[in-house]
Amino acid sequence: MSAAAPPIKHVTTVVPARNEADRIVACIRSLHDARIALPPGVTSSIVVVADACRDATAELAETHIDPSRDLVVRGESGSAGAARRLGTATAIERTPATPAHIWVCSTDADSTVPPGWFTTQLDAARRGYVAIAGVVRLDSQTDAPVRHEFLRTYLTGADGTHAHVHGTNLGFRADAYLAAGGWAPIPTAEDHDLWRRLGRLGRTISSVRLSVTTSGRTVGRAPDGFAATLATLVAAVGAG
Repeated sequence: MSAAAPPIKHVTTVVPARNEADRIVACIRSLHDARIALPPGVTSSIVVVADACRDATAELAETHIDPSRDLVVRGESGSAGAARRLGTATAIERTPATPAHIWVCSTDADSTVPPGWFTTQLDAARRGYVAIAGVVRLDSQTDAPVRHEFLRTYLTGADGTHAHVHGTNLGFRADAYLAAGGWAPIPTAEDHDLWRRLGRLGRTISSVRLSVTTSGRTVGRAPDGFAATLATLVAAVGAG
């Protein structure tokens, strides 16, 4: 643990969601379960950004959040970067703690987090890291050949580090985020862009210990995003 690392007093999670009525409830429930493990004195909140939705995503989210501490905001950007930016700004502004004491978690509505998701990130914060990047696992609905090809090509280091950056599994200290300029309002690769800028400001870490389960769909909301990568794998499997 770094002696200079400010203690985290509040953990907030930002969840952009675009037409995710079939998945948003499972995502929120997993976040509720994960925050049970937060240590005493650390408060938490969830901000769901229902962005350009034409289904019941917002209404379902409002039904399943804890209204005493969570919030659903609506946007019409249609851009992953802009939706994350809106949600993160809202989350920081409504938190009484100063940015140095706020940890922001980023995930997606088509993902579920494990019970230790928050505590793994808080451990990184205690050790003086300003950001952590995790890995993804495909859900059980993904076709077995695609899952096999994904595991074969999704490389991680023997020491538990990796080169992957996913907006659905990212965490950072709010003051570092603000100093880096925040999420760029771009439709894709906003996660890699922010990660590079965070790395210029302080120590960052990647770890396989931080894992989420995500959809294996091949048609996503962001152009050239994770779903497009899986579509390429599907094509490779079919060609083989």
